[in-house]
Amino acid sequence: MSRNIFTKLKFTPYNSKMNNKKGYGQIISRLRIERGLTQKQLAEKMDIPASLITDYERGKLRLHDEIIVKLVHALQVSANEILDLEANNLKTDSTSSLRIMKRVKKIEKLPKFKQKIILQMIDGYTRGEANI
Repeated sequence: MSRNIFTKLKFTPYNSKMNNKKGYGQIISRLRIERGLTQKQLAEKMDIPASLITDYERGKLRLHDEIIVKLVHALQVSANEILDLEANNLKTDSTSSLRIMKRVKKIEKLPKFKQKIILQMIDGYTRGEANI
């Protein structure tokens, strides 16, 4: 699949619904407090510096797989809970993503000048410049 199309569409593999909900930092903070842990205690359980817990809770650092696994073990929760992923959201997201991907594949088969026209239209709509 052409990386150029993804770049122009600003496609991201992350769960876009998560951006509209409370951030993972607030979730980590809530889970930590519910378990009666200080940031220092959580950091000790995870074998990381306490300053990192502060940065994750403030949303200054993005979670990566190793930290998610450590949080799961330290807080005794699922990764879905930390990332605020619900089964309904995942189903909706994967269904809509699949429909979009099918359309992108069809667009990639078009001649370059038609691809350019379609991408300009999409850009106009996403910037709010075009009326439906």
